[in-house]
Amino acid sequence: MELPPMMTLAPLNKPSIEAFSIFLYTIAVVLLGVSLRHVFVAKRARWMQRNPEQTVHLDLQAIEPHRHPAFNLKGKYQMAMGIKNMDMGKWLTVDRTYIAQHTARSKILMNKKDKVVQCLPGSEDACIEVLELVIEFLTGKYSAMYKIVEDADLVKRLKNCETGEIFRIEPPFGGLLPLEIAARLVNEDFNIVEKAPGGKEHRLYSSPFGRSFTPCSLN
Repeated sequence: MELPPMMTLAPLNKPSIEAFSIFLYTIAVVLLGVSLRHVFVAKRARWMQRNPEQTVHLDLQAIEPHRHPAFNLKGKYQMAMGIKNMDMGKWLTVDRTYIAQHTARSKILMNKKDKVVQCLPGSEDACIEVLELVIEFLTGKYSAMYKIVEDADLVKRLKNCETGEIFRIEPPFGGLLPLEIAARLVNEDFNIVEKAPGGKEHRLYSSPFGRSFTPCSLN
């Protein structure tokens, strides 16, 4: 009885192996990105479920100011100057003092904008990223107060329902700096720092209401 000839596989050449490896790597990156996106969305949904009262109705006069940890000269963590890991749910807050502080900040921005908002060339992308994070947080936690709207030209804007202000939130941002918009939305201050060449220190790159800090070149 004659046996059938044995089948053999032709060896893959190097370009084929490299192309297949790149294909597998691309698939892995895409799957990882999708997985991380689902994790972020799930965490945000769980957080929103724990904080429903601030997404339906917002009475500023009924909200007491958030108390930050005090600086303690004694104890185990005295070198930390009272700094601790932040509860991201309290990153940006609004309360009964919001309108008074907002009015004061608006006057300062009107009269002394060049002294309180400073951004070095090259910090544009970082400033836009900060604004996007601020908008995402505010429209998620305080959706009754901050709403994204579109005009007839389909330009995205953010409306502050408490003050009536509307800001363009996509380039060219209505002639305002992205960090200036962030500073007009909330009463917190923002500072962007970047590691200087050599990696030995971080230098201030952009700052609205930076409290006696002046942005300096990374060169």
